[in-house]
Amino acid sequence: FGTANRAMQLLSAFWNWCESENILSMNSNPCSKVQRGKTEKKDHKRLTLEEYKRLLDAMDAGFTESQYHPRMFRALKVLMFTGCRVTEITGLKKSEVDFENRFIVFEKSNKNDEGEHPLPLPAAEELRVAIAESPANSERVFPATRGKADSLLDVRKAFAWAVERAGLPKMTRHDFRRSFITVGTDTLGLPIQAVSSAIGHENVSTTEIYSKISRKTRLQTADQIAMTIAGQK
Repeated sequence: FGTANRAMQLLSAFWNWCESENILSMNSNPCSKVQRGKTEKKDHKRLTLEEYKRLLDAMDAGFTESQYHPRMFRALKVLMFTGCRVTEITGLKKSEVDFENRFIVFEKSNKNDEGEHPLPLPAAEELRVAIAESPANSERVFPATRGKADSLLDVRKAFAWAVERAGLPKMTRHDFRRSFITVGTDTLGLPIQAVSSAIGHENVSTTEIYSKISRKTRLQTADQIAMTIAGQK
């Protein structure tokens, strides 16, 4: 009911404005008599290491056994190994990947205050292949398989295929990010500050804390988590 409730809220606000401007008669808003639907609270999925293995096996199978382009599964594996936000990977440019220092340096970063993200070894391996396979006329690492060369890749259907193939309950791509954090803090027992700095952060008030964590520590933390996820520990 989330979308319907938001639409009702917008309609109600517009109607109230019309009443305040004497366009419509007062107390005529029909939305006030409509009962809002109750939105079920979603349970966020946090993957176990065994579930990670099943999902990775499913993605590998997707390269040859699904109807979806291999590029989609490679992008999903990079998401899994980095904890990046979905659009940071689907919109990633070749020029933003620094293999020498193993960091992704985002040209524009609205949410990641530091504008960069550690590039763990398993993710770097996938990105090297992705860039080699990416069309030369596209600046994107993972361009769309149809349309313009720089259109963004849509990985939703490939993701749903892999989740079903792995026999996992429904989950979102953002659950990769949550699971990345959980592997770092719960499985490996790493400090939350180090884990948070390894994936970027949304809370501006914590910038000072993260600025004290070196690039080397951030990369080591990301490597530990990603290699554990990949079963390479």
